[in-house]
Amino acid sequence: MNFLLHTCDFIIHTCLSLRVAKDKNELVILLGNIGSVLLDEEIRDEQIRDFIYQKIISKEQLSEKVEECDLLARPSNYNCLDFVESRYNYTRQF
Repeated sequence: MNFLLHTCDFIIHTCLSLRVAKDKNELVILLGNIGSVLLDEEIRDEQIRDFIYQKIISKEQLSEKVEECDLLARPSNYNCLDFVESRYNYTRQF
């Protein structure tokens, strides 16, 4: 029974990790697209917001993505201890 619980815990955490990785990848792609627009010298500064909202992502969707970033971001003083703390039950069995 104990083995089954640990296996289920591992599967759940693996699925969550994959989901987080997918979400981060989507945000990195979005950042790249927005960055390309910001660096494009042919787009005037006063047109940048409108261009992004019309061609890349709506203002509402961008707002949601910013909130996702806040949830996915690691602390600025990231040192892996928060991850180890959240995985303590799993790691202590080894």
